[in-house]
Amino acid sequence: MVYDGTGAPPRRADVGVKGDRIAAVGDLSGAQAARRIDAEGLALAPGFIDLHAHTYEYDDADGVAALMQGVTTQFGGVDGRHHGYLGQARPESIAAALRWIEERGTGVNQGLFAGLETLRRQVGAQGRPATPAEIEKMQELLRQALAEGAFGLSSGLEYEIGGLHAPTEEIIAVARAMAPDRGVYATHIRHERSDVRAGVEEALRIGREAGVPVAIQHFKFVGPRQWAQFEAVMAALDQAHAAGQSLTVDVYSYLTPDYGMHLPLEEAWATAGDPEIIVLERKVPAELQGKTLAEAAALRGVAPADLAAELARGGAIATVEWIRLEHLGEILRRPYTLTSSDGEARALLPPDQVFQRGVGVHPRSYGNYPRLLRLNREHGWLPLEALIRKMTGAAADFYRIPDRGYIREGAYADLVVFDPRTVAEGATWWEPQAYPVGIHYVLVNGQVAVDGGKPTGVKAGRALRRQP
Repeated sequence: MVYDGTGAPPRRADVGVKGDRIAAVGDLSGAQAARRIDAEGLALAPGFIDLHAHTYEYDDADGVAALMQGVTTQFGGVDGRHHGYLGQARPESIAAALRWIEERGTGVNQGLFAGLETLRRQVGAQGRPATPAEIEKMQELLRQALAEGAFGLSSGLEYEIGGLHAPTEEIIAVARAMAPDRGVYATHIRHERSDVRAGVEEALRIGREAGVPVAIQHFKFVGPRQWAQFEAVMAALDQAHAAGQSLTVDVYSYLTPDYGMHLPLEEAWATAGDPEIIVLERKVPAELQGKTLAEAAALRGVAPADLAAELARGGAIATVEWIRLEHLGEILRRPYTLTSSDGEARALLPPDQVFQRGVGVHPRSYGNYPRLLRLNREHGWLPLEALIRKMTGAAADFYRIPDRGYIREGAYADLVVFDPRTVAEGATWWEPQAYPVGIHYVLVNGQVAVDGGKPTGVKAGRALRRQP
């Protein structure tokens, strides 16, 4: 059953691949082929497009964790930086960065944003607002970055390394330089943890006044104070979209950011104080692992606070699920929403490093897209073809990625074959590096990168350049 990325209902068809392109779609029973893949009873979709990932920074050229999810394209240079992070130095020129990707090879296609803080660093504006002369120089650098292939400008306005010290007016002025080319302003909004409404309003203002499309990335409402703003914030987004503003928000499928996982239970209880959103992760009795503190307390017949105190004495580790599942479904129902992982397809870490604070692996890096498919199957948020469109064709349209995101003749053969009845994540808070189930085959530029559920080791990805 072919889900072609347009959002149309699936249709039964064969898909023929020649070289790196889709050569034919239809009844190909009489055609000759070097190989046939039997996808009877399975779904065939365009490869998933991850709009916000950190693989570029961590330099896992194989990209296996992404490929095993059905991801064939990722965007890096996110959160305001394309020069690297945590010692992973990267070229400051977009042209040099894309050459570096090509020279070392890549398992998935990689596109890049120019990072706001990278530009600020290049003109010497670290730790303070930029001067008018520095802003003018940043505009020149941004125009150059777009000419070299960057898809837009990214910011991470909660981070020192993402543009924290850039006032709104500075960002508008810099972003305005890419208006003629329709570069996208892609942002980790300011105040994400403290005032999501103010962060969204700032992002929308930047898009309007700079005259550029705006993408609010890994969008979420974190904790009760932000939950209370859900209706107002979504109404503001709905209104902006209805008024014709070019915007999107993308989401991932797990219910906590990285700062809510792998916490000592004592810290989780002191921070959240809500047994319904605290998940017992590790160093707890086997029958309690994966249960919320409320569920575990009911199972034991004790008060949650008493159980928390008892388990904390044994060194229990927990995750606080700060994001509400029903919010995720409501966001995905909006016509302007897309998907991302905020993860990284880094190589497997040794067991003793997986749960280190500051290094700890988030399960979204290994299970985000299969989990999204599973949750949608279980909760019925959208028809499958509508969800797949958000993960493929709609993303390609908004970011102007030519000939990807669709199954049609002439498109690049980025494809995923999966079982919609069984596809699910394997990664959990306590086993974050587990691969998913139900992803059978993945092709990148016509080459089989996942074959029968196993990676082949081929690095068929390419450095993607924005087209004028």
